[in-house]
Formats: sequence, structure tokens, C-alpha cells
Amino acid sequence: KAQYTGHGEKNILWLSLGMTFIIGGSVALVAFFWPQQIITVLFDDQYVEAAPLLQIISIAMGLLATSNVIFSYSLARSDFYYLRILYLGIMLMLIMVYLFHDSPMIIAQILLFSIAVIFIATLIWLGITYKNKPGSLSLKKT
Repeated sequence: KAQYTGHGEKNILWLSLGMTFIIGGSVALVAFFWPQQIITVLFDDQYVEAAPLLQIISIAMGLLATSNVIFSYSLARSDFYYLRILYLGIMLMLIMVYLFHDSPMIIAQILLFSIAVIFIATLIWLGITYKNKPGSLSLKKT
């Protein structure tokens, strides 16, 4: 019964989301503020010109990591609607890259925009879907 109603899993979801956001956000912030140093340590000075790309892509990956927690949660509940959101976000990215691919920076910005849309849409869907279901995702203790 607990598995069916989702009793107890909301705390795990919020804990996982929080931890992923903190860890992914920390990595993204480090890469955002010190991209040249990271590139120099990992790849030598040869690729320092890619520092602005690292800044944008690291933020996008932090958002995607957090979205992935929700995807895994939905998959565990056999709720596959998130695949539609993911599909639409990927299609948005592919269309935008096809139309606007003048530079690597524009492609990185499109990646960030698409992943941000996926992240926001997934959060909205999660809130709407589980708002009134048993074992909903509210933060109050049961």
C-alpha cells in the first residue's frame, strides 16, 4: 500500500532534488566563475578560448541533472509523461540549432535555453500531476 500511495517517497524526492541541485549547482558555479583555471588544469592553455562555452554548458548540465532526478522518480512510479516534455525540449533544441548555428556560443545558449525549458516544464508538470494524488509531494509532514 505504501508503494502504491507514494507514502514516504516524497521526502526522498525532495532530498534527492535538493542534493542534486546543491552539488550540480556548486559544480556549475565553480565552472562559471573559474572556467579558465579549470580548462588550464584539465586540458592545458590550448583550449582556454572555450571558457565561455564551459560557463554556459555547465549551468545547462546542472539543470539537466536536477531534471533527471524527476525523470527517475517518474520512471519509478511508471509515469512516462515526462518523456513528452523531454521529447518536445529536444525537438525545440534541434530546430533552433538547425536555424541558428552561426557559432558554438549560440549553440551553447540554445542548449541552455532548451534545458531550462525542459526543467521548468518538468517542475510544473510534477506540481500539477502529484498535487492532489495520495502521497502528494507537499513538504508538510504526514
